[in-house]
Amino acid sequence: MKNKIFTWIFPLLTALIVIVAIRAFWLFTIEYHGSTMSPDLSNGDIVLCSRTAEIERCDKIYFVENDTVSGTIVRLLAKAGDTLQIFEGRVFVNKLEYIVTNTTERYRIISRIPLKKDSLRLLPLNNNGFYQAEMTQAEATRISKLPHLRIKSKYFEKNINQRNIFPHSYRYAWNSSFFGPLIIPRKNSSIKITVENYRLYSEVIKKYENHNIEIIKGKIYIDEKISTNYTFQNNYFFVLNDNRTNTHDSREYGFLPESTIKGKVIALIYDANSKRSFDIIGEDIFDFSEQ
Repeated sequence: MKNKIFTWIFPLLTALIVIVAIRAFWLFTIEYHGSTMSPDLSNGDIVLCSRTAEIERCDKIYFVENDTVSGTIVRLLAKAGDTLQIFEGRVFVNKLEYIVTNTTERYRIISRIPLKKDSLRLLPLNNNGFYQAEMTQAEATRISKLPHLRIKSKYFEKNINQRNIFPHSYRYAWNSSFFGPLIIPRKNSSIKITVENYRLYSEVIKKYENHNIEIIKGKIYIDEKISTNYTFQNNYFFVLNDNRTNTHDSREYGFLPESTIKGKVIALIYDANSKRSFDIIGEDIFDFSEQ
């Protein structure tokens, strides 16, 4: 009898130990909250992450800042040593365009006929036939074929400084749609540090590399010594939200240290079924009663 019990308890315990070991050292699950990764992820989705999988450009990653309880899922666009630039909302890494399908953008809609406010989940703008809405390119293409309206992607103009955008300096006329070029720091790589690029790298040198850096009478001082070059001690990355209208990503906070990345999202294991899709059927978006 004891032998029979042992024959099924031992495999069960072994399986349990393996599961615990995998979860502790290789795999873990995260419940996603928010809309920053819409439409690829929805509020309440549960994803499986790997601690050991190699991370490549365009991968979704999970990072935790300062070992806080909750972290964030973002999409990695540029790795250490890359040069990133955003032009008219298009992302270029090392001069090659990286296209992430199904990103959400903000579009401006001009319609001769009033639109039903619940049909496009419209955002506040003004009256007189002008509207704006967040949607994917596929959704925008779909409604652009309808009569009575025109649709245009809404992005900032070139050479306009957006205050909340990194590096938060009047020297750089950067915004969410026109950004860079920016070199992403790589471990053991050196840069010439100047008054002109001080705001690009001073924060990461202070916050993550633990050095004091300041400008005194037009000269750069690092740890109280005049410096013209700096060698980075860590690797950094540049990340973006799939919902590009939400700029709380590297466009706001700058470089993401490698040490904060806890895993790569490898699978969606629970779909909360709250994927946003606009209910557009022909001319059903038009409100003819308001004419």
